[in-house]
This record gives sequence, structure tokens and C-alpha cells, in this order.
Amino acid sequence: MSTSRETLPRVSLLNRLILATAALLLLLAVPLSAGEEYAFLYTSPAPRRGIPQLGPNAMESYVATYRVENIKFDVTYTEESVPVLKEWKADFCGKLKLYVIPSEERERRLYRDEKGYIVIFDLPEKWEYSCTFIINFVKDFNFFLNFRKVKSDIPFPAVVKLTSVTG
Repeated sequence: MSTSRETLPRVSLLNRLILATAALLLLLAVPLSAGEEYAFLYTSPAPRRGIPQLGPNAMESYVATYRVENIKFDVTYTEESVPVLKEWKADFCGKLKLYVIPSEERERRLYRDEKGYIVIFDLPEKWEYSCTFIINFVKDFNFFLNFRKVKSDIPFPAVVKLTSVTG
């Protein structure tokens, strides 16, 4: 059976529906034990031209929003080359090397993975779960990245545990 250009969007839509259903089932299956906190994917990754956190540019990226109770924050993914500026200070979350991007309203950190992608975390200022979120996000993202079949399917985790570093 051959696949025409007309059937590809339907296949992609079907895959997205399957992934959305799986994510919903995962959300329902996550044991929300007392004392444990989770960040949930609030908006799906959407393509965007330009990364506003880096000033005027035309870089291709994907942005998704996470939610923890009444707090919302963005996570941006790109495979574009982003130069590290002198005013960005190196920092660590566990073994992950990050760069702190100066911001007056957010805790903004850039992570550059050895696989070549970059993630910018636009977190609430002085948020107690910043490092735990980043570590668990990167771990889960890399796990799901291994199953990506189409480059435009960006595997943002549907649920990220906040109370402890997983696995």
C-alpha cells in the first residue's frame, strides 16, 4: 500500500489522537499521592518563529505551557544554534549544566543537550521546584525522544514529577 501526500496529514492526525489519548490515560493513571506535586502539560507544543527570550530572531522553535496548580510557565525547544552570551552565568541542576539568562520577571534557564537540541525554561521566579522540574523534564524528554518518528513531533512529557528526581 502506497502513501500519498493526502493521507500523510490524516496519519499524523491519527498519531496525534493516539498520543493525546495515551497522555490522558497517563494523567489518569498517575498516582497523585499526598505530598507529591506534578507539573502537567497545559498546551501542546506549537511551532513558533523566533524565541522572544533571546531578543529579535527568526529561530524555529516549539513552545509548550506547563501548569502547576495556578502557576503557568513556558518551555521552549529548538534545534537551532544559540550562542552563549557573556552575561549568561553557568549554573547546575544536579549534573545538568545550564545557563541563566537574565530576566526581571522570570527564572530563565537554557539547557544545551549533547544531542544538539536546546531547551529554554521560563520558570516562576525563585520557584522551589525549578531544578527538580528541569532534571525530570530532561530525563523524560530524552526517553520519549528515542521513540520520535517524525522530526516535528516534539516529545514534551505530559506529566513531570516535582517532589523528587525520578530514576
